[in-house]
Amino acid sequence: TLYPSSEPQNAKIKLTPVSGAFAVSNLSLNAKGIGTLSVEANHWQESDEIAAAIDIAANNLTASHSDWSLNQGSLRLDLDTNRIALPEALGKSGSPIDLAEFLLPQLQYELAIGGNQLDGPADSQFQRFSGSLISEDPIDNHPLQAALSLNVGIGRFPPEEFQQLNWQSSLSGNLGAASLESTAKVLFEGAEVTLNSLQSFELENGSLSSDGEYNVSGIDPASFDILSRHLKSIEGSIVSGKLAVEGTTRVANETWDASATLKLREGYFRLPSQDLTIDGISANIDLDSITSLKTTPSQSISASSIIFGDLQAANLQSTFSLPSEELLLVESIRLETFDGYVYLEPFELALEDPNASLLVKFEEISIAPAIAMVDFFQGRLTGRLNGSLPISLENGLPVLGEGFLELDPAYKATFSYDAEGFFTDEEEGEKSKKSIGDKTLERLGLEPNALLEDALGNLDITHLRVDLFNKDMPLTPVKIQLAGIADTGKAKIPLNITTNVNG
Repeated sequence: TLYPSSEPQNAKIKLTPVSGAFAVSNLSLNAKGIGTLSVEANHWQESDEIAAAIDIAANNLTASHSDWSLNQGSLRLDLDTNRIALPEALGKSGSPIDLAEFLLPQLQYELAIGGNQLDGPADSQFQRFSGSLISEDPIDNHPLQAALSLNVGIGRFPPEEFQQLNWQSSLSGNLGAASLESTAKVLFEGAEVTLNSLQSFELENGSLSSDGEYNVSGIDPASFDILSRHLKSIEGSIVSGKLAVEGTTRVANETWDASATLKLREGYFRLPSQDLTIDGISANIDLDSITSLKTTPSQSISASSIIFGDLQAANLQSTFSLPSEELLLVESIRLETFDGYVYLEPFELALEDPNASLLVKFEEISIAPAIAMVDFFQGRLTGRLNGSLPISLENGLPVLGEGFLELDPAYKATFSYDAEGFFTDEEEGEKSKKSIGDKTLERLGLEPNALLEDALGNLDITHLRVDLFNKDMPLTPVKIQLAGIADTGKAKIPLNITTNVNG
């Protein structure tokens, strides 16, 4: 319709597909659905002003473009203008920026999208989603005011999935500088995770730059298997904890990067297949760059307790850094076990080629709780040990070298074993006639086998060394050499004992 003689002059046009549906196809896009396009324009002759309204609607929309495809989508765009002075607008037509800044306060718009399913690259998927962009009234020197929202029922980035995403943002500024403040909430592994962010944008000489900050909180599921979904080597593992992330983002010269500070509290890790449990995990990790995974020195991870089979340890402390995405520098690792300390000498590890030489140091390891784990040893052994054990990482797997443990001279060491009858009891038929010398030694309490049994019951250790993983004796991983003096009350008896632990 056209009314050129009215005031204002009015023109309307509405386009609908004859068949009720439309189809668009080219090399990169295929789309079809049901849609309409309506345009209305007004012109006031006396004041030479114009105004327009545009409405675009599409339903039952299916589309595909490159790696993306849409099923049962919808789209609606409503655009209206205030009365715009045409001479003033034409006067700014030589500068697109000036023209856009002039027109922006005169526009009201609403864009709404939705769909049943949107499939993306790498099997990503969004189900039951909707979003909108709605203009708001200009404020002072900030003509660009808008509210953005996005809701997703289910989102998948295999193997991860989230539910009930609700994202709300407000945009404020102008074409030269603007800020975007956002809050999002999402259910992940049954816990509500919250994201807050503030991002600023600047456009200068056709170049876009941006700086911002963000924080994520509420990542504290009670128990889930996220690590085993990504690492087959720890399949079946269970983790929990309270994780918070915060950082900054930056865009410049068409490159994007961000920093991140990860803080983990009350962490827990369980790997049933290896009978491994780590509890009380804490971590503070500052990543200077997410894209290159670089950190500053002395990032930390600690744990209050470690249980590995029958072995127990406490107070794990470690510091490290990632100077590049290919290299890990371990500054220190230390833990407490058997009332003593175990720590690693500093080392570096190339992540793409995980080969390294490590040296494990032992300090003041108490013998008593360690020997109590040996079921077949019915005795008592006290004292403390120092030593070391080299370990090589070859293709990411540990290979044990030749190590040792030896007596710490600062602590008293004793050996006690009930050996009564081990050497003096003889089976029937094995008894032999004793000589006068044997009888004399027995009467004096100096018979050698009896003295040996007494000595094993109360021995002060003067020398103790445990050799570990001798290359020349692969079936004897442990060799123990023990020496000491026993005071039986009748004699002081020196003993030397060598024991091989085979297996």
